[in-house]
Amino acid sequence: MLAMKIAVGVLGLLVTLAMAGAARQPDPAALPPGLPPSAGVYLLADSAKWIKLTPAPVETSQIKNKDVFLETAGQLALNMTFTYSGGQALFRTADPRPTFCVRGVGSAADALIVRLSRQKDRRTVRATSTDAGVGNKAGFRRQEIRPVAAVPISEGLFSVKPEAALDRGEYILVFGSALTAYDFGIGPARK
Repeated sequence: MLAMKIAVGVLGLLVTLAMAGAARQPDPAALPPGLPPSAGVYLLADSAKWIKLTPAPVETSQIKNKDVFLETAGQLALNMTFTYSGGQALFRTADPRPTFCVRGVGSAADALIVRLSRQKDRRTVRATSTDAGVGNKAGFRRQEIRPVAAVPISEGLFSVKPEAALDRGEYILVFGSALTAYDFGIGPARK
């Protein structure tokens, strides 16, 4: 009798796993049309063309209060500033709610859009250990984070879209760290 209960339990588990595996198979109709098959972060341009974004080049990263942070076992804030090369992103869109597709990079749970501060020839973002948490691993300032809807499409593929329209300006799409950021701009290029 015990052997039969175990067999039924194992069979139930196998059926559940098989169903979960079948659910993860990509539905060709659900795949975005024209999306390239290679891994990367893609921005939908003109509602028809996918542009592969490259990681934003970090020019400098500064960490302030590192010694005090370590001496107090993290009880005082660690402040960081990341500077990205150039006064504006190479890739721009007029769409205030751009659509991204991400394949093989980061996770949907860690996806964030963060607004950058723009100077003449560079863009910066600040982060602090006091703002770090499950949904904001890098500790970006809360007022710079733009909420996103990250929707799984298939295994290793998901879409990201801001929940609200973004203002004109400079942004990064990140997956938990400012060092692995993909920059883009909203609005026309500035001269």
